Amino acid sequence: MPYSLTVNRVMALAAFTTPVGTNTELREGSQPVTDFHDQMVVISAGCLPDLYDRLISVPAALLAQEYAAGDEALAKLEINLARREPDPTDLDVTIIQDSRARDHNPGADPDAAITDTSKNPIVGLFRTQKWDITIGELEWDVRIRPSVTACLFECAKRITKIWFTFEGVPVDPAHEPGEEDAVNFIRLTTGLAEKALVEFRTAYITAVQNATRAGRGEQKRADDRLRVSLADNTDVRFSKLVDAMNLRGMRFEEAVSANYDEDVQSGAQEVLQFITRAADGRKPDYQEIELETGRPGLAAVCSDLIPISSGGGAEKFVVAGLASSINMLTTGLPVDADWRRQLYGANVLRSISAARPLSARLAGTKARDIDRRLHAGQRPALG
Repeated sequence: MPYSLTVNRVMALAAFTTPVGTNTELREGSQPVTDFHDQMVVISAGCLPDLYDRLISVPAALLAQEYAAGDEALAKLEINLARREPDPTDLDVTIIQDSRARDHNPGADPDAAITDTSKNPIVGLFRTQKWDITIGELEWDVRIRPSVTACLFECAKRITKIWFTFEGVPVDPAHEPGEEDAVNFIRLTTGLAEKALVEFRTAYITAVQNATRAGRGEQKRADDRLRVSLADNTDVRFSKLVDAMNLRGMRFEEAVSANYDEDVQSGAQEVLQFITRAADGRKPDYQEIELETGRPGLAAVCSDLIPISSGGGAEKFVVAGLASSINMLTTGLPVDADWRRQLYGANVLRSISAARPLSARLAGTKARDIDRRLHAGQRPALG
């Protein structure tokens, strides 16, 4: 099956015992908004440039050894990381406030959806970094976007989430990545994110203390992690699975054993295999795999939270799956490679992606689930 775009969003938490902000909705120009902006500027200027330079120098074998299970094959591949010059029109720091009516505005930045949408949320997006990453024989056109939510400044019941989001499309769209390529991309970028988040959170805590200009309570750590990994797939078997779940209400466990339709069953098996590999070998229960839909006509078959590790009072969770446009079946006919290169460049693949907006929605939903579990005492107390 072809995987035209892969998105990997990796989150860490940060927290304090006493919130900086209030429980009321924030207004533009208020002191908490200004404090949050100041915090973002400090991080952007003092942490990110050097952090990217250090990430490029990290050997793939070290990432495989330290951060991911079953990555011996990845460690043996030749991996090259290179940064491109940033777009001069891209702002270093972008603050997004309000719900942006994303369901009615398909062109809105999907990264804006990674925070709580209950009360005029605020999320800070850092400048997008453009990288060229080669894993084995496949060259990826990659965009990396760090971001941080303003939960600390907004509400006592929410914990700040810090993210690294990686979007990868093939440099040559005529040679689409397969499942192995997509899984390798997820494993490599997860290793990069895990390494980066340690320094990113330290910079966040320091910046908060500097920006707020006052003692706001003892720092507490929340070490849980969340990873949301989706890939676009336009194979006819996956499209038939999406149609069966969307139009006929078929449950995933029924699709896996759908003996009357080999394509639906094959699509379900492909999803199950991808989720298991993206979750470091943890096979999900069938009832934990569901259909996620969105406008305009987008759908993903993805897992619920899969715990992949625990220990030391922290857990790591994965949400994984495949995404596509509803009813967009492929013909299976040969496609001229030069025509495909002209029609499906990197920007086009990103603009028509179902994985980008749906992964953003899932990231926000599942991050809030983890947040609520922590506050409900279903996990060890913070700190």
